[in-house]
Amino acid sequence: MPDMTPIAAPDWAAPFEREVDGAFGEEEALRVIRHHDEVMGVVQEAVRSYVAANCAADGRLTGQYYVAREAYWAVDEPWFERAGRKREHRFSVMVHCLGMFELAGGRRSDLDHLGLEVHFSWYVETGEFKFHGGVDSSSRFKFDLTAGHLPLRHRLGWPALLDRTAKSPSPEPSP
Repeated sequence: MPDMTPIAAPDWAAPFEREVDGAFGEEEALRVIRHHDEVMGVVQEAVRSYVAANCAADGRLTGQYYVAREAYWAVDEPWFERAGRKREHRFSVMVHCLGMFELAGGRRSDLDHLGLEVHFSWYVETGEFKFHGGVDSSSRFKFDLTAGHLPLRHRLGWPALLDRTAKSPSPEPSP
């Protein structure tokens, strides 16, 4: 299993995204960003731990990943006050782990193979963040690249949504 190392986003990757929900606030996001190096250290450990525990037999991982997205949001439900809870501030860092794939003509190429989203809590009162161990993964992409291109439905990771033979979910009934 390769050691996981952060790299700059490849030229072919989508541009980095930073999404800040209005309820979280731009100023609060800037407070979190001041801890960037510390957060990235936790992200690196979370990626290494996840890969070691779940992907040891995956021969495609190159050992490299890049940060694709950061998201900042607040969780504030109407029932929180009745339950003695208050608004919770959360953020996550989405990384894409690279995998090596065989392309048409015997060429090899690294592509996004595994997406991992590392979740944090942000404590406004103290200006501290905490990682509780939450890491979500997107499905590992499985490709047949004999045609020499990456099928869109696999690139997005949602084959059922774009597969015309898949059944669509039933719409929610109207009130």
